[in-house]
Amino acid sequence: TIGDGIQNDTAAIQRAIDSSPGSIVFPPGRYLTGTLRLSDNLTIELMNGAELIASPVLNDYVEDHSINPASGLRHYLFEGRNTSNFTLCGEGKIHGNGPAFWDIHPDPNVKMKLARPQRIVLVHLVDCHNVSISNIAIYDAPAYTIWLLGCRDVTINGVRVRNQRFGPNTDVLDIDCCTNVATSNCNIEAGDDCIAIKSDTARLGRDTVCENICVSNCILSSTTTGVRIGYAGDGIIRNCVFNNLTIHDTRTGLDILSLVPECAFTRIKRGTPVENIIFSNIAMRDVRRAIHVWSGMSYTDIPYRGYVKGITFSNIRASYVRETIFIGSVGRNTCVSDILLRDIYLEHVANDYTGDGKIADYPVNCWGVGNLPWSLNLRKIDNIKLENVNISRGKNLPAEYGRFNWAYITNGSMNGIVMDN
Repeated sequence: TIGDGIQNDTAAIQRAIDSSPGSIVFPPGRYLTGTLRLSDNLTIELMNGAELIASPVLNDYVEDHSINPASGLRHYLFEGRNTSNFTLCGEGKIHGNGPAFWDIHPDPNVKMKLARPQRIVLVHLVDCHNVSISNIAIYDAPAYTIWLLGCRDVTINGVRVRNQRFGPNTDVLDIDCCTNVATSNCNIEAGDDCIAIKSDTARLGRDTVCENICVSNCILSSTTTGVRIGYAGDGIIRNCVFNNLTIHDTRTGLDILSLVPECAFTRIKRGTPVENIIFSNIAMRDVRRAIHVWSGMSYTDIPYRGYVKGITFSNIRASYVRETIFIGSVGRNTCVSDILLRDIYLEHVANDYTGDGKIADYPVNCWGVGNLPWSLNLRKIDNIKLENVNISRGKNLPAEYGRFNWAYITNGSMNGIVMDN
């Protein structure tokens, strides 16, 4: 390889991967590359001072023609399929060259960049087993940063990611139809979901469960969501634990979303079943909405068979929250059940929603937009318990703030509730 950051090193790196399975070490230098296809029993180590640079030229990447082009995500930097024992580690960096795949919005008042028709995913692993990603730093992903699809037995530790906050779809960690994934000690800033748990069975090509996911000791910040569960898929998501997280400067802290969207490339037909999820020991600051749980359809002509059940929110403190919590079912049926809110402390300082000013009895869309005057909105839930929930409101907010709206609840109980009226 040349390692000057100017000449393309793809062919030399790929030859090393193909000819000598084992350990490939990048010494200090700048390595420009396109698609790298991974093999079994491979360790790639980026030494301190080594920087792997994603080529800004789309033709340097192998195109995945099995994927709907409408997704815009058919090119990958690291591509692994059915590989075992892959490790990506070291103190070096990966530079995604994100701005090369975006355009500036024509409206100077809009900060969000415009995505070009095709962009690259930095790490795309499909049906891989025994994967470890640790300690590396990643910058400026053009789209998804690490996308795990149908993988099992994955460890991600100590990864630092700095994606541009106004880069489109710059998710950091997408755990999609995976089993046994442990993520810890990561420091993440994103322009989309920091951590997304999905079940896109249509893209994977088989019906499978996304389960046994553990995320701990991470710092998260995003223009959209700290943790999102659901949305992109029909498969079951279950048995997930999120513990010891800090979330700051983020639109939505914790988001569970199950519906059938009107979207050309997702191919969601039923809606995501979500069950047995625990959020605990989480601190949030400067978030628009701390918690948002939506299950069902606001339009009823599309079949929906998803649900959300068995969710625990425990020991959560959120300060400088600017919009309200919503947990509930939308549409004709009750599809949210068995919810526990325990030791919740929420400081609701303002509501700066700038929509039409009308008060809705639930958010007007699945992303949580809506002028809701109550700090805690609960709608159509079967079996919900509130234990030691404390909500305070800013001095300039009307009396409705600091209260909660409890609508169409069956089997509900409250204990130790403190509302600032």
